[in-house]
Amino acid sequence: MQNNLNKLLQTLSQYKLFPLKRQLVVAVSGGADSLALMHWLAQHRAQIAPNLHIATLNHGIRDEADADTHFVSQQAQGLDLPVTVGEVDVPTFASENQLSIETAARQLRYTFLAQVARTIGAQHIATAHHADDQTETILMHIIRGAGIAGLQGMDFATPTPYNEDITLLRPFLTVNRSEVENYCSHHNLKPRHDASNDDTDYTRNKIRHDIVPHLQTINPALNDALLRLSSLARTENDFIETHFQQTCLPHMTLGKRVSISREVFIRWHMALQRRALVYALHHLNGELSYDHVENAIQIAMTGQVGNIVQFTGDIQLRVDYDHLRIEYEADATRNHAYLQITTEKPLSVPGVTQFDDWQLIASRQPITNSHARLIIPPSAKVKIRTRRSGDKFQPLGMRGKRKSIKNWCIDRKIPRNARESLPIVTIDGEIGAIVLPQAWEIAEWASVHINSQYIVYFQVSKLL
Repeated sequence: MQNNLNKLLQTLSQYKLFPLKRQLVVAVSGGADSLALMHWLAQHRAQIAPNLHIATLNHGIRDEADADTHFVSQQAQGLDLPVTVGEVDVPTFASENQLSIETAARQLRYTFLAQVARTIGAQHIATAHHADDQTETILMHIIRGAGIAGLQGMDFATPTPYNEDITLLRPFLTVNRSEVENYCSHHNLKPRHDASNDDTDYTRNKIRHDIVPHLQTINPALNDALLRLSSLARTENDFIETHFQQTCLPHMTLGKRVSISREVFIRWHMALQRRALVYALHHLNGELSYDHVENAIQIAMTGQVGNIVQFTGDIQLRVDYDHLRIEYEADATRNHAYLQITTEKPLSVPGVTQFDDWQLIASRQPITNSHARLIIPPSAKVKIRTRRSGDKFQPLGMRGKRKSIKNWCIDRKIPRNARESLPIVTIDGEIGAIVLPQAWEIAEWASVHINSQYIVYFQVSKLL
C-alpha cells in the first residue's frame, strides 16, 4: 500500500473526495482495515482532511467489545485525534425489530456515526471498505439476483444508509486487504481481531472465507476483474439513468401516488419501464421484488382497465383508462380527482349540505360561477346518494332515451375506484344529475330551458 500511496491520492483527487475543509468522522473498530485508515488519514491530514474525529461503537455482542473501544481510544489519542465512544445493544434491537444481527448492527452503526457527525458539525463519514469488501459486496448482489445497479457495488461517495443527509466516503475502495495488512505491519500497528468475522454462518463471512478463495483458484485477479465489472456497470447505469431522467421522468406525476401515461409507457424500452416502476416504488418507500416488477410490466402492457398487480408493502399498480397508477391500496379506495360521498343525505334546497371534504351550496338565486342548474319544484324531495344496481337516467341529447349509470361511467371513462362513491342527485326519486368536479351530467327532464321555472343553482366548494 505504501507504494500505491501516490496513486491512491490521485484516485481520491479524481473523484473529488478530498480535501475537506470541515470535520471528517472516521469509523474505527480496531481491526486492520479501520486502524490503517485512521493512521493513513492522520499521516496525510494536510492533504486530505485537517480535522479528523474518530468514532468507535460497542455493539453489545462480544465480550471483548469494551477492550476494543478502549484500544481505539488509545490509538486515537496517540495520534492526537479526538474520539467519541458509543454503546448499543444490537441483539435486543434486532429482536425488537425482527431484524438479523447483521442488519441491526449495520443500522445502529450508521445511525451512531451520523449522530457523531451532526454533533460535531461534520457532513462526511469515512469508512475503511476496501477492494476485497467490494468483491464480496458484488458477489452478494449477484447471488441475490441484483440488476445493473447492484453490479456497481459500493461507490467512493454515497449518502449514509438510514441518514441520507450525511455523505459516506470510502477512500480505500481500490486498496486490497493484503495491502492494508502490509501497511499495518510496516507501521507496527497491532490491530484487534474480531472472532465474529470468522463465523461462516454470516453470509458475508461465508463468501469471504469459502467462495472468494475458491473463485481465486480460477482467477487469481478476482478483485481486479470485479472492480472492472463495477466500473463498467456504473458507466452504463449512469447512461440509462440520464436517459430515464430526460425521457421518462417528465411523463411521471409524483405525489401520494405515481401516475404514468400508459400510451407513453408502452413505447419505452423494457429497461426504462423497469426503471420507472422501481423509481415509483422508491418514491412510495415500497420494497422491490424482481417477480413483482416483471409481472407489473406485463400487466401494464397487456392488461385491461381495472387490472391490479400487488407489490409488497400494500402498494399496487392499477391499470386506469389512460394511466398506470402506482399507489397504496388505501389511496385506491378514493379517487381525489372526483367528488366522493359515503352515505345518502337529503339536500338542503336552498341551503348548504356538507360532506367529508367538500360542500354543496344550493340557491334559488343565481350564483356566480355556479357548477350546475336544475329544475326543482319547491315541494320536491331532493337527495344525494351513490349509484345503485340497475340505475338509469336520461342524459341530455338522447331524446328521452335512458342509459345505465354503469355504461355512462364506462363511456365517460370514469375510473373504477371513483364510480361507487360518485354523488348522484335525485329529485323525487328520479336521477336528476351526476355531480362532477366541473360540468355536471344533467338529466334531460331536469335541465333548464328558456321558460323554465323553479331553477336551483348549485356550487361545489372544497373544505379546508
